[in-house]
Amino acid sequence: MNAPDAAPFVPRLIEELLDRAAREHPTRIAVVAGAERFDYATLAARVARLAAALQARGVAPGDRVAILDKNSVAYLELYYALPRIGAVAVPLNYRLALREHRFLVEDSGARVLVFGPGYEATARELASPLGIATPGADAAAGPPGALPWSALLQGAPAHPTAVARDSGDVFLQMYTSGTTGRPKGAMLTHANLIANTMTAMHERDYTPADTYLHVCPLYHCADLELYYGLTYACGGHVVLAEFHPAEVLATIVRERVSVVFLVPAMINFLLEHLQPGHDLGSLRLIVYGGAAIPEDRLRRALERLPCQLSQGYGLTETSPLLCILPAADHVLEGPRARRIASCGRPVWGVEVRVVGDDGDDCAPGVVGEIVARGANIMKGYWKQPEETARALRGGWFHTGDLARRDEDGYLYIVDRKKDMIVSGGENVYPREVEEVLYTHPAVLEAAVIGVPSERWGETVKAVVVLRPGFDPGAFADGAALLAHCRERLAHYKCPTSVDLVAALPRNPSGKVLKRELREPYWSGQARRVN
Repeated sequence: MNAPDAAPFVPRLIEELLDRAAREHPTRIAVVAGAERFDYATLAARVARLAAALQARGVAPGDRVAILDKNSVAYLELYYALPRIGAVAVPLNYRLALREHRFLVEDSGARVLVFGPGYEATARELASPLGIATPGADAAAGPPGALPWSALLQGAPAHPTAVARDSGDVFLQMYTSGTTGRPKGAMLTHANLIANTMTAMHERDYTPADTYLHVCPLYHCADLELYYGLTYACGGHVVLAEFHPAEVLATIVRERVSVVFLVPAMINFLLEHLQPGHDLGSLRLIVYGGAAIPEDRLRRALERLPCQLSQGYGLTETSPLLCILPAADHVLEGPRARRIASCGRPVWGVEVRVVGDDGDDCAPGVVGEIVARGANIMKGYWKQPEETARALRGGWFHTGDLARRDEDGYLYIVDRKKDMIVSGGENVYPREVEEVLYTHPAVLEAAVIGVPSERWGETVKAVVVLRPGFDPGAFADGAALLAHCRERLAHYKCPTSVDLVAALPRNPSGKVLKRELREPYWSGQARRVN
């Protein structure tokens, strides 16, 4: 054991996290996925063989390797195997349509697509742009350039050939969710993810006794914070293919899970399924983020869940952590109770400011854009120098998120800059209106958008999903919800109309796709802002 004053282990390359865990805790259980269960020594050996198999197929340093699968052991292994041979992972959201997958594969220049069971047909459709040959490929193995898990390791050597690499090398190309346009490939380096891991270890309290449940999609950057952080701590990993509330609850009980990351929508669904008989005594921490959580839902979670909650705020481009609201600030009474509406304070090792359009810092309470700099900030957007320069202008990453800062340094996100509504010259921040809608007992989910108005330029519309058991007919005209808002908000902020829908469109991180909600109302308009 290291002396108390010994310098912490700081890896130079991301796979050194796994190497250390396998060296210091070889027999500790590393991964559990269904019937599969193996220790860190075995995980390290599997990763080495996978890296060698990819090399044998012709994958070279700098090659982009697209990944199409739900959460799996092989997915976890690729996030160590690819950087070991200098290749770049391009995770694909399996929920996307074929044309969207094709755009990502072609834009990234991927030479290989690795896919899991059930994606054979999609892999064949995507294989044409892939240039790498697949030795020994046949009809069962898939077309050249598209490699199924089942065939990948056949005949592979035990270890890859060493290649020269640097901490500034890109090993992860994650595409942003595309809420405001076509996705952009954020290039993340070893140094970016290592900085984020060290930040997480400073801010969180992961230990070797922890067992982390991977249920957030592995194509999402938020899960990687905990994957690499828990590996640094030499904790265990449990893998579920995707989120189903009943299965998540059963897995927490069966595997004695102590840490899980959930987006707010998942927390909402989990609370709907939670029963008094569920023994969640092993669960000590829920990390949440990826989207704003309504304050009403957060209060409900704190009251019903027998564990601590910790919020993380960040973006794909920031690897992802910028701010944390720790468990100690999740209190419901007293002067600190107001902090649960915030996303916390800037994390260790990262500078975060709130600035006006002139680039100067905003005074406390004044709304401005969040900007950040630090070792965790992306290298840039793949093949988009103008977008990179715009995002990183002045040496600061511009998030596009609007917030205010209080006197204690806590940030309160108001909304996305592009989601702000200007009605009759007044700024309306949709999140503020949504928070009020969520306090109505009939509202399960809500989104607020701006729609064209000849009189006001834009006016406020609410799109609402009702809770089960509430009669849609009783809310069809929206009168009850509009009255609820008028009692609690300034008139200009209140919705003028309400649409009831079965579900809100969301991206993989749980953010509502307001662009899709707005499209029917702005279609045909010369400008998307009046």
